[in-house]
Amino acid sequence: MPVADAIPEQFQSASSATLSATNDSEGKDNRGTIADGPGTEGMEALLESLARGEEPVGQSSKWQRRNLDLGVDLLINAADERLGVGCRRKVFDVCFNNAATGGKFSSASEPHLNASPLESDHHECNSADTQGCTRCNIMEPAICCDVHNPTDFSSYETHIPKTPRATQHSRLPKYTKDKYDYKLESTLLDWCDEKTSAVYGWACLNDDGPVIMSDATLDRIVNCTHHHKIQTCQDLRRETGWIDSDLYSNEVLALIKSHSAPCPSIFVSTPLRQGTTTGVPTSTTSPLPQFQLTAMSFSSSSSLPTTWKRQNKCSACGQEGHNVRNHICPNHPSHVIAGNKENLTAQLTTVVPP
Repeated sequence: MPVADAIPEQFQSASSATLSATNDSEGKDNRGTIADGPGTEGMEALLESLARGEEPVGQSSKWQRRNLDLGVDLLINAADERLGVGCRRKVFDVCFNNAATGGKFSSASEPHLNASPLESDHHECNSADTQGCTRCNIMEPAICCDVHNPTDFSSYETHIPKTPRATQHSRLPKYTKDKYDYKLESTLLDWCDEKTSAVYGWACLNDDGPVIMSDATLDRIVNCTHHHKIQTCQDLRRETGWIDSDLYSNEVLALIKSHSAPCPSIFVSTPLRQGTTTGVPTSTTSPLPQFQLTAMSFSSSSSLPTTWKRQNKCSACGQEGHNVRNHICPNHPSHVIAGNKENLTAQLTTVVPP
């Protein structure tokens, strides 16, 4: 886990504000400020003021609005190149004033930390030994920090695997439970009690209840069974997310099949209303117009009757097979106009004798 993850949220927000680059309204580059990296010289001055307990000067308004300690902020972002710290041990040396205890912690990767060390007093405790007192002597660490020796700290990293996305289950509409649903629910409750007692013992059942299956999982099974969504072991795992579905799915499916409501038939037969004509529905409120019906033939392989479409009847001539707007009707206006034109032409072409 990164170091920033172990810091409280208010500290992380302040450190993110420290690292954010800000530009003024004129578009000038604000490099040199703390928000974008003060550089090596500026960071040395910042650390010195931190060691003296002084508030750093020249900070932006965003920095001043935060209550995060400067040492914590620099420790979190020590690996960031824009700040110019470059070492977490350097922050500890400045914050705890390690130079006053006999010299800064030296490191081969950080030679600047050995600047002007004070004399150590470890020889005063044990003058007989050339190495001095082993308790007072400040030993040079072999490993500096995770910035300079990242491989030595790799064993402390925490890699949390990303949880795979759960399979999307069905969305069930609201419904009213019937006798099949209540029977299945009661059967599943009895099964949970028996299975918990058999697997974990009667004491577990008495103290913790039926831990083999949660109430939410049981209700989900009943709801999905009402809508016929669970037919296989894969359906049970997808719809409920039950962690023990691989172990007890066959037993639960057997209970579902024995206590679930029967599936409705896809062929729904609607009874015909009683009428004067056999096989023809009639209405009691408004009588239907009389039309010719052909005999309905019933196939031996199918119980559905075969009906024939009725013929249209023309209201102009009384014949069937067309309507009044069809041109084949002898009384259509086009035939009348054509006949009048022929009579008019015959009259115009008739030669009158002198």
